Amino acid sequence: MPTESTPAVSAVEFAGRLVDAIVETIRSENAPELRRARELLAQRLAVAGAIPPSRIPAPANITEIGGYLNLLERYQEDELRVQALSSALGVAGRTPPPGWYASGPVRFFVTRPQSWAGASPPGPAFAREFTVRSDFAAPLDAELALIRAQGAAVPIASPVRALTSFGQPLGSAADPLAALGRVLELEPAAALVDPDADPLALARPDSSSPYRVVARQLDSAAPRAGDVAASNWLALACGAGSCSEGGGNRTYLDLTTYLNRAGWFQPVIVLPTSLAAPGSWNRWENRSGLVAGRSLLGDELALVYHPSEIAQSAWRDMLGLRWDGSRFAP
Repeated sequence: MPTESTPAVSAVEFAGRLVDAIVETIRSENAPELRRARELLAQRLAVAGAIPPSRIPAPANITEIGGYLNLLERYQEDELRVQALSSALGVAGRTPPPGWYASGPVRFFVTRPQSWAGASPPGPAFAREFTVRSDFAAPLDAELALIRAQGAAVPIASPVRALTSFGQPLGSAADPLAALGRVLELEPAAALVDPDADPLALARPDSSSPYRVVARQLDSAAPRAGDVAASNWLALACGAGSCSEGGGNRTYLDLTTYLNRAGWFQPVIVLPTSLAAPGSWNRWENRSGLVAGRSLLGDELALVYHPSEIAQSAWRDMLGLRWDGSRFAP
């Protein structure tokens, strides 16, 4: 109960404070659901009847309210009738209001903790979290869990997920697949230095086989560590000016099968020649759903970004590029 030191708060003031708190929460968060909530609030404000003052007196009783509703029914203004009833009852009306359509992207980027094997990350320089597109997250989660259960770790890089602004040179960001969240990059520093200490390596079982990306078993006490057998691997170690191959009995897990099952495939690998020229061993692409001759860059961008972001981006004049099976081309 209110006391002299805590004066009573009226119902109107309490409601105002509650609305302010809700709006502040929505404003301060950037999750896709709350972005849509902000848009919905703006839409409701734009069409709310309380913004322009009413030209008729407020109804005095339920009979007058019924008269207005009957009038709207007579003229078949069903949508306006529902909104008028909602307003009278003080509840939210039908969504979306007339003339408004859902405009937010249907895909978004989700944050995941790194899939470390053991109690601590394999290196202090690696990010503790990474982001992945929402529709690609579940299959990747499942495969990373299997890798972790066998005692290995897959450090994944987490680039900035934003479109380059219009007027700014794309430079190294001129990669449509990366802008679409269709590129997965493993941490470059996770391999090539010491294949017996790095969490990842570029290796092959013999000199006649192609190189593949492997994960070194870090935790021999993992639940399924026994699934990975030690064998002889030839692995690359690079320095400032060159790379060399050396053999050894190593417990490696070939990542190709796991990442392929999650939808991620490697283009042809450009092999490293030094730490300064590490090649493309860490790049994986997800091309699922892209149809050669039909998929347009603009349509694909609209799945992930808001129209206003695309309109202000350096990609806005390239929305007509069409997927040809390997790239977006004119």
